[in-house]
Amino acid sequence: MMTIMNMVNIKNIKKNKEKGFTLIELVVALAIFSLLISTLYNILDFGNNTYRTTTVEREAENEARIAMAYINVTFHQFDRTNGIVLQKPPAAASDTFIFNDPSGSEMLRVYYFSGKLKEKYATSASSHDIASISNFTVTPQSDGVSYLVTIQYLVGLQTKTLEEKIMKRSE
Repeated sequence: MMTIMNMVNIKNIKKNKEKGFTLIELVVALAIFSLLISTLYNILDFGNNTYRTTTVEREAENEARIAMAYINVTFHQFDRTNGIVLQKPPAAASDTFIFNDPSGSEMLRVYYFSGKLKEKYATSASSHDIASISNFTVTPQSDGVSYLVTIQYLVGLQTKTLEEKIMKRSE
């Protein structure tokens, strides 16, 4: 026969069993938590990769714009004296702008070499980097007063182009 003590112990055992989680419940909760953490990580990783990609694209485009602005400003500074000569030396892979003084002496050379747009003053022994680009070409236009300047730059594996028509000022 059951005594009152035995009945109390049986009730306590049943209550203790009802207070905890089963192993299945814990495994299911852990699996759901893992899926949520994995999804959150993937979302953050995608956002980080997108940020890095757009930053690299923006920096490459900024370098090309800096190069174009430099060429435009320099062109118009020297244009006042009509000392602009466009030359492509035989050994050069890309175009070279040579800016002369009114007497015809070379003052400044702007050219592309080894991934950089460079400038070299006739009075200086060394050249200076202007911007990182992948190519630079200058094409005289048929009107005789303008040039088409083309700057190519890399974004990842893709080559992009920035073009601008630069005109001589009227004399």
